[in-house]
Amino acid sequence: RVYSSDLNRAIDTANFIIEKQEDSSLVLEQTPLLREAYYGSFEGGSEEGPWGPVFDTFGYDRSLILTDFNQVYREVLATHSNEAIRNIIAENDPMQLAENYADYSGRIKRFIDEITEDNESENILVVNHGGTVQLLIELLLEDSTGYTETYNSSTTIIEIHPDGNSMVDFNNISYFQEDDIS
Repeated sequence: RVYSSDLNRAIDTANFIIEKQEDSSLVLEQTPLLREAYYGSFEGGSEEGPWGPVFDTFGYDRSLILTDFNQVYREVLATHSNEAIRNIIAENDPMQLAENYADYSGRIKRFIDEITEDNESENILVVNHGGTVQLLIELLLEDSTGYTETYNSSTTIIEIHPDGNSMVDFNNISYFQEDDIS
C-alpha cells in the first residue's frame, strides 16, 4: 500500500515512485494526517518567525538563523526533544494557531493506528515530510536517539512487529548519483 501527505510535493513524489514499480495495482492513498507540522501564523514566513523563540530558549544567537541556520538546527534537533521544540513554536505563535506537540503527535498516532489496524503483514510505503518522518520514527521506536534530520528524498525503513519495532535503514540516499546531491 502507498500513503502520502495530501500536499502536492508528497503526492508528486509518491506518484513518481508508483510509476516506477512493476506492480500496476498500487493505488495512492492521500491523507492530511501526514502533513508537516502546522506553523500557524508563521507559515510562509522566514525561519526567524518560528525558530527565533527556539534559538532564544536554548541559548543560541538569533542572528545565526540568517548565517548558520542548518548547523544550529541540527544541533537543536540532536540535543532537544521534538516536544520541547514544537511547544515553544506553538506558544510563540502570535495567533495561537501553530500545532503543539500533543496535536502534531496525536495526528501522526492516528495515522499509525489506521495503517497498523488495516495492513497486518504488508509492506507500506509512506511519503511525507522531514519533520513528520522524525516524528514517525520517535513514535514507532522505543529509542529514537540519533535519528534526527533526514535528507530530502531519503528512504527510512522500519519493521513493525507486535514485540517491538526496529530500524532497518535510516536516511538512505545511496541510490542518488553524486551529481544529484548538490
